[in-house]
Amino acid sequence: MLKELNIKDFAIIEDINIDFSSGMSAILGETGAGKSIIIEAFSLLLGNRANSDMIRNDKNRAIVSATISFKDVPESLEEYKDEGNDFIFTRVINKDGNNNCKINGVSVPTSVLKSTLAKKVNLHSQHDLFYLLDSKYHLSLLDKFVGNKINDLLVKYNESYKLYLQKTDEYNKLINENNNIDIDYIKYQLEEIETIDVKENEIEEIELELNRISKFDKISSSVNNIIELFDKNEGISDLLYSFKKNYLQISDDPLFSEYENEVIDLTERINDICENIKEAYSSLDFDPSRLEYLKNRQFTINKLKRKYGGYKDIVNAKEDFTRQIDYYDDKDYFIEKSLKEIEKYKNEAFNLALEISNIRKENAKNITSKVIKELKDLYLDKTIFEVKFDETNLTPTGIDKVEFMISTNVGENLKPLSVVASGGEASRITLALNVVFNEIYDIDLAIFDEVDSGVSGKVARSMGKKMKELSNNYQTITISHLPQVLSFSNNFYYIGKEIVNGKTRSYVKTLDENERIIEIAKILSGSDTPSDSFLNNARELLEEY
Repeated sequence: MLKELNIKDFAIIEDINIDFSSGMSAILGETGAGKSIIIEAFSLLLGNRANSDMIRNDKNRAIVSATISFKDVPESLEEYKDEGNDFIFTRVINKDGNNNCKINGVSVPTSVLKSTLAKKVNLHSQHDLFYLLDSKYHLSLLDKFVGNKINDLLVKYNESYKLYLQKTDEYNKLINENNNIDIDYIKYQLEEIETIDVKENEIEEIELELNRISKFDKISSSVNNIIELFDKNEGISDLLYSFKKNYLQISDDPLFSEYENEVIDLTERINDICENIKEAYSSLDFDPSRLEYLKNRQFTINKLKRKYGGYKDIVNAKEDFTRQIDYYDDKDYFIEKSLKEIEKYKNEAFNLALEISNIRKENAKNITSKVIKELKDLYLDKTIFEVKFDETNLTPTGIDKVEFMISTNVGENLKPLSVVASGGEASRITLALNVVFNEIYDIDLAIFDEVDSGVSGKVARSMGKKMKELSNNYQTITISHLPQVLSFSNNFYYIGKEIVNGKTRSYVKTLDENERIIEIAKILSGSDTPSDSFLNNARELLEEY
């Protein structure tokens, strides 16, 4: 739930703060006062693109912040959690382009806003609402509706599909690369790799040993100093012995006895460390012939590194050359083998895709019935809605091309949503789709920015009622010019504008019961001074809803 929204120096907004309540809230006010600007500012917290033109004139930055409380904190927000379920999201836009985002004071990339808050808020405007009409989103909407019934199958399908593509690529590579193959040169390269025979980690081990030899004098000096410090008269060894001896004289006293094991362990460990250093040093042997061998070996291996890269790249090249030679020697066998593998994984993927398609088609019937029910509530009771399936070749999502089809008038053929819906129809159709799909997206907030455009009368009333019903499940905020829609709201926020010191700025006011009546009456009458009859109509409208 959106609890508080603060906007500073954004467009014509100088500084406003809105405390929102649960249920359905209405934002109303005069044209150009900044109603939609508020929604535009809020959309920045969802990760929408920002630019310096949004900053108020003569200001260097704009700030938008919101306090949002979640019923259940999303896993993606757990790392930013303080106490409770309240989170403060902040977006700062600077003139110099140095913008930043924060969640509970922690700086985050814009992408984090998209993957957290944007997943819990559904923002619908006259423009972005119509993504529901775009067929490229219909399959993903259907799969989201199907949910767990299909997820495991999609994972299995994706694995088979990737193997099918991999085997197809391998086949094409075999065919293409062997048309003009220089088999003698490939054999020469393979022989070179096998002759040099680089071992795993050998490159790093040679470099380490050469480095150690180059520092032999420094190592010798340091080790000799350690030995001298330890073994000399009254050195570390004598001091440790004296320390242990004196301690043991008091260790039978309970005041000191608890340290006995630690003292014995400490002295023994230091003695062991020194002996180990001596032993490691004695194993070092500066052999000029060894140095020469290492340098020659490094030079030889570096020739391969310059050709192929590191150890893994050399191994891969060896395997590739071996494969090409094997293929060259028995081309027909490998072609047949490769084609069989392609067919195997293609069949596996297709069978899984077919199973997925059947589940989609069965669940599409549920979507159809739900959407038709919502459309009837919105006075589109003659409308026919269907989910159309066309079979395709194997794709990352299966064999289904899905598109939502509709006929809004009796006797008309079904056509794609995007080409049928008029302005008023599109508003109702997309609202109906949102009612159906919002259930599966587990959102906490829906914002409707003039999505009732192009409707009036009883249709507007039905849309307002539908938004009110949605507010029983999650918070809804609507911007509208229609009294039939506004009147369903629990809370009213009036956005006005005023001129202060020669500059226009927006302000917000929470309306009490009497002010609500007056503002609704103004809309009904189209006048700033509505008559008593319009005031009575407004009062009746609010009381009815």
